[in-house]
Amino acid sequence: MSYLLILLSIITASTAQEMCSKKADIAFVIDSSRSIWKPNFETQVKFLYDILKMFEISPAKTQAAAVSFSNVTNPEFLFNSFSSKADVLEAIKDIKYTKGSATRTYKALEYMNEEIFNSENGARNDAVKIAIVMTDGETNPGGHDNDLPLEDAIKWTQDEAKVAKDNGVNVFAIGIGSRINEKEIMGIASEPKAEFAIKVKTYEEFKTDKLKELVAYRACSVEKMTTTKPPEPQEEQCTKLVADVIFAIDQSTSIESEKNFSLELDFVVRVVKNFDVGPDETRVGAVVFSDEADRVLELKDEMSKVDVIQRIHDIRWGRGNTFMDKAFVKMREGFSKEYGGRPKQVPQIAVLVTDGVATDPYRALAEANKLKSQGVEIFTIGVKSARLSQLNELSSDPDSQHVFSVDSLEALSSIVNRLSSRVCSSIQGKQRKCESTTNLSVFGCWLFTMWTKTLLALSFVVGALCDHFCSKEADIAFIIDSSSSIWPPNFKTQVNFLYDVLNLFDISPTKTQIAAVSYSDVIKPEFQFNTHKDKDGALWATKKIYQTKGDATRTYKALEYMNNEIFSSKNGARSGVMKIAIVMTDGETNPGSYDRLTLEEAKQLTLKEAKRARNNGVYVFAIGVGWEVLDEELYGMASEPDSVIKVPTYGEFKTDKLKEMLAKKTCDVGVTTVKPNKQEEECLKHVADVIFAIDQSTSIDNEKNFNIELDFVNDMVEKFDVAKDETRVGAIVFSNGASRFLELRDGVDKSLVLDRIHGRNWERGNTNMHLAFQKMQEGFLPEKGGRPGLVPQIAVMVTDGEATDPGAARKEAAKLRNDGVLIFAIGVTGANRTELETYATSPDYVYYVNNLQALRSISSKLSTRVCEQRIVPSRECSIKYKRCFPKAEPTTNLPVFSCWLFTMWTKTLLALGFVVGALCDHFCSKEADIAFVIDSSNSIWPPNFDTQVHFLYDVLSLFDISPTKTQIAAVSYSDVIKPEFQFNTHNNKDGVLGATQKIEHTKGGATRTYKALEYMNNEIFSSKNGARSDVMKIAIVMTDGETNPGSVDPFTQEEAKQLTLKEAKRARDNGIYVFAIGVGGKVVDEELFGMASEPDSVIKVPTYGEFKTDKLKEMLAKKTCDVGEPTTVKPNEPEEQCLKHVADVIFAIDQSTSIGSQKNFSIELDFVNDLVEKFDIAKDETRVGAIAFSTDASRFLELRDGVDKSLVLNRIHGRNWERGNTNMHLAFQKMQEGFLPEKGGRPLLVPQIAVMVTDGEATNPYEAREEAAKLRNSGVLIFAIGVMGANRRELETYATSPDYVYYVNNLQALRSISSELSTRVCEQRIGSLS
Repeated sequence: MSYLLILLSIITASTAQEMCSKKADIAFVIDSSRSIWKPNFETQVKFLYDILKMFEISPAKTQAAAVSFSNVTNPEFLFNSFSSKADVLEAIKDIKYTKGSATRTYKALEYMNEEIFNSENGARNDAVKIAIVMTDGETNPGGHDNDLPLEDAIKWTQDEAKVAKDNGVNVFAIGIGSRINEKEIMGIASEPKAEFAIKVKTYEEFKTDKLKELVAYRACSVEKMTTTKPPEPQEEQCTKLVADVIFAIDQSTSIESEKNFSLELDFVVRVVKNFDVGPDETRVGAVVFSDEADRVLELKDEMSKVDVIQRIHDIRWGRGNTFMDKAFVKMREGFSKEYGGRPKQVPQIAVLVTDGVATDPYRALAEANKLKSQGVEIFTIGVKSARLSQLNELSSDPDSQHVFSVDSLEALSSIVNRLSSRVCSSIQGKQRKCESTTNLSVFGCWLFTMWTKTLLALSFVVGALCDHFCSKEADIAFIIDSSSSIWPPNFKTQVNFLYDVLNLFDISPTKTQIAAVSYSDVIKPEFQFNTHKDKDGALWATKKIYQTKGDATRTYKALEYMNNEIFSSKNGARSGVMKIAIVMTDGETNPGSYDRLTLEEAKQLTLKEAKRARNNGVYVFAIGVGWEVLDEELYGMASEPDSVIKVPTYGEFKTDKLKEMLAKKTCDVGVTTVKPNKQEEECLKHVADVIFAIDQSTSIDNEKNFNIELDFVNDMVEKFDVAKDETRVGAIVFSNGASRFLELRDGVDKSLVLDRIHGRNWERGNTNMHLAFQKMQEGFLPEKGGRPGLVPQIAVMVTDGEATDPGAARKEAAKLRNDGVLIFAIGVTGANRTELETYATSPDYVYYVNNLQALRSISSKLSTRVCEQRIVPSRECSIKYKRCFPKAEPTTNLPVFSCWLFTMWTKTLLALGFVVGALCDHFCSKEADIAFVIDSSNSIWPPNFDTQVHFLYDVLSLFDISPTKTQIAAVSYSDVIKPEFQFNTHNNKDGVLGATQKIEHTKGGATRTYKALEYMNNEIFSSKNGARSDVMKIAIVMTDGETNPGSVDPFTQEEAKQLTLKEAKRARDNGIYVFAIGVGGKVVDEELFGMASEPDSVIKVPTYGEFKTDKLKEMLAKKTCDVGEPTTVKPNEPEEQCLKHVADVIFAIDQSTSIGSQKNFSIELDFVNDLVEKFDIAKDETRVGAIAFSTDASRFLELRDGVDKSLVLNRIHGRNWERGNTNMHLAFQKMQEGFLPEKGGRPLLVPQIAVMVTDGEATNPYEAREEAAKLRNSGVLIFAIGVMGANRRELETYATSPDYVYYVNNLQALRSISSELSTRVCEQRIGSLS
């Protein structure tokens, strides 16, 4: 045994010294997004450092490179940047945390593919290629890349990973934590996944030798353990794929020479080499265009790959204009059967290459759309002067996957692999989709296409399934919202969605028939059931639906038209088939100025027409898009809850998942595959306490209806195994009062329970739900037969109305939930769904039906949900035990104790020295005085105010509250300032939590934040009220809007805002660290950042719903707990970085009239000088220039002069405001001149950076875009800084990329971005593009 230990120690020692001597190029791709806590990022960097220490690093052995990513892609170093191990390790230590707001993994992988593994940057052909990708989440574009949808971004990541693997890179994917997308990690990793996909639970594992050695060993053993075939040559990338591909090649005058034209042809040839070309494989065609367009290679020519390449090489340059529209016409003809195309049999792909702008852009777009409507997928490649925005319009969606842009014809070669991969992925995707609808894996879609005639002759019609997967006899009517509230591109997305859904049906007079009507202020019949006899006709008509953009949403009129006309025999409706309606809307019914109806009357008409449809046998789906849809209306129209589909954005309409879900739901109408009595089986094994609260108020209307309620309850009881040691059942009725007519201690015999419920009589009255919740709370106690903490306790509330006192009902429901009771709320038409969600355990514990009769439709589903529930501790207990025992059941890891018993025995356990409970009381033991300043104005909806109070309660539960540790005080404010409690009011946690729960909503008409802060300064943080002088002082200000004095104080709003900022400054000057929490879209950045101690102490959340998340509670608690703690951040990090930075930087400063005053202009100048202060300015270091612009533009500081920091600061500071228009194009012109050598510029020698600061829109945006493009094309990196009034989208067209744009709400807020911007500027390298 001792020999074995000695041997192991020798091996370990030698391994640690130099574990791997291997010829390999290893690239690290490192997540640097803000979801990673900074200390964890540093742990990640140290992990990489320790791994590389295990390799022999040199130009002959292992080389390393690295790129970090978030919203920006930061190249860290390349393979040829360093030749020694010491230098590489030092470079690893220098990797900075960008804390970006997005996770653009696809951009990092794209950079890795194009730059890192490039021979020009030191990559070697004869070395093993390895990538190690690290992330703690999933790909998230974060609004970048032209608002790229999440699904498209995730696919882009997978595509780039595939390019890497196809190019021979062995990719390790390391996912950290619980938020990773496991599917994405697996998709990135090479095969076998068990070796290349590595999941770790926390960053703490990065500190272990075990993980470091595992990664190092696997990387060193890549050649031994990989089971995949060596990467195939690029030319075989698209073998075995079948498609029709036509290239459109620009031969206009702007190409300039035959030599340049040959570069275009070489590019097309290299792409063609990737395909398996032949008559029964991929067919290739080609079109050339300038003044005219000509098909020089037809798909029907059925040539071999060699012949196709030769034909392309033989094409000659022609000169002329750039009539892209004619190219699209020729391609459309070329894809037809007449010219050798195989429409609807194989994927058809068009690839357009151009270096210019369309001569007739409108016609080009129209012809491109025609091509797309025929199912052709369009890719566009733009060279130098091509306009990206135009290419985006011409190409298929999403743009990020179909549009490529390069700076020169020579650079086309750099995108061959990427384009080929994207085209091939698209073809594979289409084939997989076809295969998935056939369920015959032995045949690919290609084989279906090749053998269609033979198969049909044998009655083997599987091939037909590729066109649809639903062959159903049904009449389906689409009711389509066409109002002006829908953004036109979203309406187009909606129409494309319908097109794709209909593509999945067998449309004919004997199978599925389709009709459509669109609606806004006008009702526009699109087509009837008998208008089109086949799928092509219906699809063509769907594509032609255009938006009416009306100013009303007359849903009731559309449904009336559907009832009277669409589902009539004269218009082709059939009597013996399923009738289905699909209603789509992005809002609620709104009569506008039509029909002389109130809004409420119009809504009722909508529900009336929907009910009429259902009564006539029409099954109704209701699809709601966005946050303005009204649940009451959606559920009121739909046939049942399952036929409501809610999506957050129109982007969801682009996903296959939603299209297929709707098609499947529609196809399944009238068909059920549910096994009977599954719920009963499950409930027989279930133990619980269940109390039903049954509404018997006047709105129930009659004894018959009340009996329907009782029958619904008894249906559920029938499914339970009722007994003393199994499920116990109790029951309450409520109206004016509430009465427990069945106790849990009695509800232990099923026959007795059923009889007692069935025998109840209707009594009438109000809807006092709060009394019902009170009675249930008592009913769950042990003395009434309840078993709290031992079995799940479940309350089921059934009601058809709104609570008489909703505020009291919310409070009582909260008490019930806090006791650990799970609340289901069942609403019948008349109940308020939103209100029910505030009572229930969570929104998905709410069920809603249109009438009492429909209760039976949810009986089975609800009983299943009830039977699935398990024991749940109270909210406070959950927080405590989650903190102390994250891996344990929420019962302190002591199975004999439940949360309830644990509470009962705390004192005894503590007396025995068993202090587990104490550990669960807090995770922050800090000496601090923390004051909460709480907005209580009437702009906050009462349920949201309650949510805010619960949030405070949960946050405070995480602190050690006592006179020697953390003390808490609170004040609420609106038009009145209401002290809640002082630091010395309560000396323990229970007292503080109890007082927090009692905070009431004053609902005042003003928001006198300044008065609340004044009170905090004068009273709360005074020694008489318990404030201590020797501890950290912290204030947390919460608001949903801006300061507003109302009519209380004789101030203007602006004066009141200044007072708020003055009191906040006074607090900070007195040593109080201020957090500012803003909720919703009405908060003002100027005020939040003006109150807060630093930008990081501002927390903005979109809705009060965020307050319910553990993530936000823990973040605030952690930020608060960290105030004043030692920091590991190096001081002046940006400054240190900028002192080593060499660049030419020119600032363009807006001095137009909209700036408003010399004072505001001076704020701009101070912002610029703040940036300048961080640069090392000298002739051989950073040179600075400056331009001011309005009606004209003037370079008042040349780069040749901007070589002395004092001179630069004085010159900028001394500039006067001049007023005028916002002629940005002149500023870009002046900058372009300013970067020239004769003005002191150093093009190609150092990075050249333009920083544009503006508060308005360009007077001539078209010229501004043109001039900005020229500047970018000359190699200048452009940052655009917009202040309120500027157009962010416009700025994105000027900047190097969207993430080079910064936007703030006012000039004062510029300081909040100064540090980040200076860091970004200093990180730029020659030709860098994040």
